[in-house]
Amino acid sequence: MTFYTGMLGSLGARFKGQDSVDIFMTKPGALVRVRQKVHVVRQGRCAVTYERTIDGGTTWANVPALVHRIQWTDYGVSTPFDLAIAPYIPAASFCFLFLFSTAPPGRQVPVIVNIAGNIILAYRLNWYHTLRARQFVPVINSEGKECRERRPLWYHEHNPRADHHTEPTYKQGGKEYKFWCLEYGTQVSEYRAAKK
Repeated sequence: MTFYTGMLGSLGARFKGQDSVDIFMTKPGALVRVRQKVHVVRQGRCAVTYERTIDGGTTWANVPALVHRIQWTDYGVSTPFDLAIAPYIPAASFCFLFLFSTAPPGRQVPVIVNIAGNIILAYRLNWYHTLRARQFVPVINSEGKECRERRPLWYHEHNPRADHHTEPTYKQGGKEYKFWCLEYGTQVSEYRAAKK
């Protein structure tokens, strides 16, 4: 399989309580799978966590240690940014939203968030910013020293969402792409793209 570059579509989760689960850290069809889960915390803010299954995708468990395999970089506010098209962000709260509730541009660190009453370790995914995620796995090199080796990420198509709050389900035989870097950004809605 060659490495894909190009659009992966919209985030697929916009309203509080929705999530997106189609990005994987391991090949999606395996019995043991590791995936990224994007939770919409509120309009304009998502939390990204990582989950593992050992039964082929029937049950998933959050694994906080997996956040350290992903390097998130925030490149700042997406351009062009137009406050007029930013949904549900009134001008009065614009300064508060960008000055006090987002991380500054640059390398991101995981934060503790409350999602549906569960306190978990996650990365912040701020809409109207350009962010990139890359995966690095700890390995022992030929000299016996631990280092971090870059690994690809995977996209696997899921079935359409059944209703507003149901998690999308894995689509057998769906489109699948392997890529090096996942980019999030905003045009009119949150998009995703695979990069080199």
